[in-house]
Order: sequence, then C-alpha cells, then structure tokens
Amino acid sequence: NCSAEVGYWVSQRHWRRGYAREALLLIMQFGFGSLGLERIYARVMHPNRASAALLGQAGFTCEGRLRRETFRHGRWYDDLRYSILRREWQRSRRILLSTRIAPRTARAGPGRAQHRLSPS
Repeated sequence: NCSAEVGYWVSQRHWRRGYAREALLLIMQFGFGSLGLERIYARVMHPNRASAALLGQAGFTCEGRLRRETFRHGRWYDDLRYSILRREWQRSRRILLSTRIAPRTARAGPGRAQHRLSPS
C-alpha cells in the first residue's frame, strides 16, 4: 500500500548528537525518493518527548494515541502515532535538509564513510 514504518533506537550515551535526526532524514529521502512511498509512519512510546519532538520537526503529524499499548519495565505506556505524506515531505524537505545538523562527534575514519544529504 506504498507505506512504511520507521523506528529508531539510540543508546543513551549518544543522545542529543543528531544521530536519530540524520537517520530519519536519510530514511525519508530514501523512502519517498527511491522507493516511491506515499506515507511513512512512526510510533512513540509516551512520554518520549525527544522522539515526539524530532518527528514534529521532521514534518510528521500526530494522528492519535493508543492507550496502554506497550508493556515495558513492569508498566503500561501509551503509544503516539505519527505520519508524514509524500506531498508534505515535498513541501518541507528543502527546509529540513538545509537546517540539518551534522552530529558533533561523527568523523569518517578508515573504512567508515560519512554520508551527507543533498536537497536534490
């Protein structure tokens, strides 16, 4: 049905370095560009404010809340559902790509490529 789910998990010691943002933008560019998707969706376990904020900054819309959807660490959590459509990505991608922040500590070393997005 031309849609796909995106998810990301980042080790706490690597939070706030831009890795999830970089990965999300690459996935969106690949999904809407190379794969021709119409919709990309994601879910966030409430209260993960950083992940919800990232999706909002990337142009995703919160579509709703599934109450007591995830059981983790001995308790129930709500899931928030987000999505972005191709037309929304086409409108916002140049802005998103031009304001992209490269991770502070990312370095290309031997055998490691450093990828950059282009607003093409």
